[in-house]
Amino acid sequence: MTWLIRHSISVSVVAVALVVVGAVFTFARPGYHPTSSTTTVYMTSQDHYTVEQVERAFASHAIRLGEMSHDGNTKHGLIILGPARRGKPAPSAFTVTLFGTESKVMFGPDNAMTYNERFGNVDVSYGYPNPDEALLGRIKAAVADLRQ
Repeated sequence: MTWLIRHSISVSVVAVALVVVGAVFTFARPGYHPTSSTTTVYMTSQDHYTVEQVERAFASHAIRLGEMSHDGNTKHGLIILGPARRGKPAPSAFTVTLFGTESKVMFGPDNAMTYNERFGNVDVSYGYPNPDEALLGRIKAAVADLRQ
């Protein structure tokens, strides 16, 4: 006990330091802040468009679409459509993606595409360093028709 009395100032400083550190960890805990700005979309709560509806809307503006990729099933998969040439899709910077009716999709920040529009279970992207303005106008018109 005499030791505590002789070192009362040192013991008090250590006790206060422990209380302060405990308070910092209790009340000022660091929080997680994600570095990217992603948005999660549950397709069950979105309007749903079929491949036929999308192909019909684009065909009415002289844009024939063909399937470029198909992954999964209609509930959880996705279908990527692109411009078709002679019955076969050609690689392009223009794609229309349809997500499954029960998919959970994470969208990141906007990319460098000239045009990117997401609505319902559809994502339309088009871009080139020098985009074809006539094609871009037809793409926008088809999207507007589809959204009606």
